[in-house]
Amino acid sequence: MIESALRRDFRSIEKDGSSKLQFNGTPFLTIGGSSDGLMRITRFAEDFYHAITNNQDKNVDATVVDDLTHGGWLESQPQWIIDNDLPSLKTKE
Repeated sequence: MIESALRRDFRSIEKDGSSKLQFNGTPFLTIGGSSDGLMRITRFAEDFYHAITNNQDKNVDATVVDDLTHGGWLESQPQWIIDNDLPSLKTKE
């Protein structure tokens, strides 16, 4: 499955304040792009907090790729991504 982040309905907050992720235990990696116009860096920071900082499960990891746009890794982009994504900083040079 390709998702930009673990959906909010797949986590809960425990009584001790820690985050509990509710998925099937398969290791996963969340990748955020610093120029992503559809999953903004603030949403990635929220996911990073719940998946990494506030979670004891070691089956998760997260990283930010500098200047990656939402559709930047796609060979061809759907029109809704073209219309709503941020431009890459490299295209502004």
